[in-house]
Amino acid sequence: MPAALITVLSGATLVVGTVRKAQLHADLMRQFVELERQLEIGRSTPSKALITQITDERLAIEATEPQVLKVLDTLCHNKLLRATDSSGFLATPVCAVL
Repeated sequence: MPAALITVLSGATLVVGTVRKAQLHADLMRQFVELERQLEIGRSTPSKALITQITDERLAIEATEPQVLKVLDTLCHNKLLRATDSSGFLATPVCAVL
């Protein structure tokens, strides 16, 4: 009985967490699309002030993003290079390989 309860609660947590991440992704995408729209509007005459404003807004959006999993990025990068027989491998921390 306790195992079934734990399984049900774990499943519910997984679903709720996935929904939250999907909502965060949609919100971030919407913010970046709005930023792109501003870039397109000022495309004909991009002033230094506009570039500074858009850079500031981009950094503000990036500050609300979840943390980047750098070890995962490195592992994926190296696997891609292995798959394409390329060079340029990145050093992977020992703790990530274990």
